[in-house]
Amino acid sequence: LRCAFRVLVYLGRNRKIGTTFSKHSPRASELYARADANWRTVRSTSGYCIFLAGAAIACYCGRQGCISMSSTEAELYALAACAIELIHIKGVLEFLGYVLDGPIEVETDNKGAFDLCHRYSSAQHSRHIDRKLFKMRELRGAGVVTVKYVPTDENTADLFTKILGRQPFEKHRKVVLNLPGGAP
Repeated sequence: LRCAFRVLVYLGRNRKIGTTFSKHSPRASELYARADANWRTVRSTSGYCIFLAGAAIACYCGRQGCISMSSTEAELYALAACAIELIHIKGVLEFLGYVLDGPIEVETDNKGAFDLCHRYSSAQHSRHIDRKLFKMRELRGAGVVTVKYVPTDENTADLFTKILGRQPFEKHRKVVLNLPGGAP
């Protein structure tokens, strides 16, 4: 009950804040995504946000359906979920007549997941990772997406996977909603 009250207070204090789509925003014509996972609990939390026209058009936060053995595996699970959603969004945009120029950029803050998306061999410490989690590697190989490393402080998907302090929360909220002062 106390948590619900805090949510209602937050919504009451921020009722004028909303998503702003604009063709004048940086990266406005670009479809891109940021994915993240939180490996601190038994079942990790996945989160991603997909951007177009300067603001998020799709966001996700949820518990993973499996128990990850490493933070890299949890991040790959989040990237795989993001990849499946990107395939759907790309299809919808193409159906509407929106032309995508080049591959979709997907950003992650896990160096191990980034490396596994770019490397087709398995290392000794990554053999426990199931092949189904390499959907992003498959899409990168097909030229549909590119995977980019982004520092943890700049990963907007942290908003959906971690408990943030006030300043990081407001920083990422500005990016997701395309509010003034938020840079992608």
